Amino acid sequence: MKASEKSLTFLRNQVIYDVPYFQRGYVWDEYNWEGIWAELTAERSDSFLGSIILKKDDSPYLNRSVAHKTIIDGQQRLTTLTILLRAMLDYYVAKGITDDY
Repeated sequence: MKASEKSLTFLRNQVIYDVPYFQRGYVWDEYNWEGIWAELTAERSDSFLGSIILKKDDSPYLNRSVAHKTIIDGQQRLTTLTILLRAMLDYYVAKGITDDY
């Protein structure tokens, strides 16, 4: 396994991120949300969101038209980022903003 810095642009890829059954449920609260928001809105060009470890899933039982990756670490962060991005999209749609997002 090789660790490296990555941009959040990997979230644009067409991938299904599977959360294994043994992962805990979503438990982040306002304290955690404030921390990730502070990191994302800091006045600098880089942010550190912690580790996100994904494992490519090559199971023959999966739909091959879309890549599947299993979330090993970072499920709470990825879930929070997904909620944030969805809330932003809903806001833009409600305001009638139709520019490229």
